[in-house]
Amino acid sequence: MPSQLFNLTHDPDEMNDLSGSTEHAHIVRDMTELVLKDWEPKTIEKKIREQTENLAITIPWAENTSPADTIRWDLKPEWDYLDKT
Repeated sequence: MPSQLFNLTHDPDEMNDLSGSTEHAHIVRDMTELVLKDWEPKTIEKKIREQTENLAITIPWAENTSPADTIRWDLKPEWDYLDKT
């Protein structure tokens, strides 16, 4: 997915992507460096594989035991940002 950059003060609806602007290229570069600092792709890949393997155990367990659903996000209607028009 390509980078995106918005000026949230002047463009709170994120309609004008500034990432392709040469004027803002240094911001995209600096932020990309920050995001990738300490990035360890091999470690992330290993974690994803472990989690995928764990699903092979936890999904059948949940289907067979029907554990109590005790952890739920309290989703408030105002948090639903889908355009309902």
